[in-house]
Amino acid sequence: MADAVTVFYVGQRSASQDHREVLRLLDSVGLGRGELNRNKRHLSTLLATKNAAEYEERLLSESDAINAVEHCRRFCQWARGKLPE
Repeated sequence: MADAVTVFYVGQRSASQDHREVLRLLDSVGLGRGELNRNKRHLSTLLATKNAAEYEERLLSESDAINAVEHCRRFCQWARGKLPE
């Protein structure tokens, strides 16, 4: 979804191995700073959870999973609202 937003607004997507690069690219889309920052936090939290699940030794808890789904839902809802139907 983040790639869809950046492609739509600036014609670019992140090709970086570092998934956080898309957060920097989102800064260039020209949307309201407060709204953008709030939704970047959802994506950032989701990426941090993904990295923890992939690289850390500990298993994620049910609470971690529930929180990740909620951040994903909120980010996707925002992104869909910024794209044409």
